[in-house]
Amino acid sequence: MTTLVVGENALASDLLLAAQYGGRDFRQLASDDRQWVSGSGATQRDRLQAHVEELVRELGASALVDATSPYRQDISLALHETAAEIELPLVRAVPPSVTMTRFDLDRRLVSSADALLAMTGGVDGKVAATAWPLERHCRSEALELIVLPGLSDALMPESGDLPSWLVTRAQTALRQSAASKLLCFDAGDVNTLAYLAAADAMRLPATLVRRPPVTKVQSSTPSATSVVEVFRRLNQLACADR
Repeated sequence: MTTLVVGENALASDLLLAAQYGGRDFRQLASDDRQWVSGSGATQRDRLQAHVEELVRELGASALVDATSPYRQDISLALHETAAEIELPLVRAVPPSVTMTRFDLDRRLVSSADALLAMTGGVDGKVAATAWPLERHCRSEALELIVLPGLSDALMPESGDLPSWLVTRAQTALRQSAASKLLCFDAGDVNTLAYLAAADAMRLPATLVRRPPVTKVQSSTPSATSVVEVFRRLNQLACADR
């Protein structure tokens, strides 16, 4: 059974690696594939549907996994529409959230990218950001945006505990950026926690943008926050089809 994984969120790389070692046939369509991700609305849905249908036929795929970024609901919803149209089972692979850890997030959360827009409109100087291409969200011409490097591919630890070397690397990256503020997106990997911990140690102001709320369409689809759970969900769907 071939499964097509659409997207490349923090859970996708672990999922593909586990599938390889577990003898499962998983193929990936990267979420930044310009063959279909450009455009908006009906145009994007049409391109996505055509591209996924073509791959499904080519690979003989029998299931889809939504591994898109938690912040790209437009792509996720387009994928859900595609799965419904071609009557293919779909599982949402959702990376763990930093808000589920014990990490102190008081006074540093903003509700959405729109709220971030309002905040960054009055910010000048250098701002370091993680996990998301913020350029199109920043209105201030005086704002210099620096996208920080990824430090690890590991998923977010539920405890919020981090190895000291990872926080040290995050501090080094922040110092090299010479930024006056840190903006984080809840991507689900350990980098978010590492940079927040480093910013605390350096007394650098930090803000975390919340993930958008899950839509009704997304909530009606089986979801999983770990590799084991994704496999279990796919097995359940396969048994239900027999």
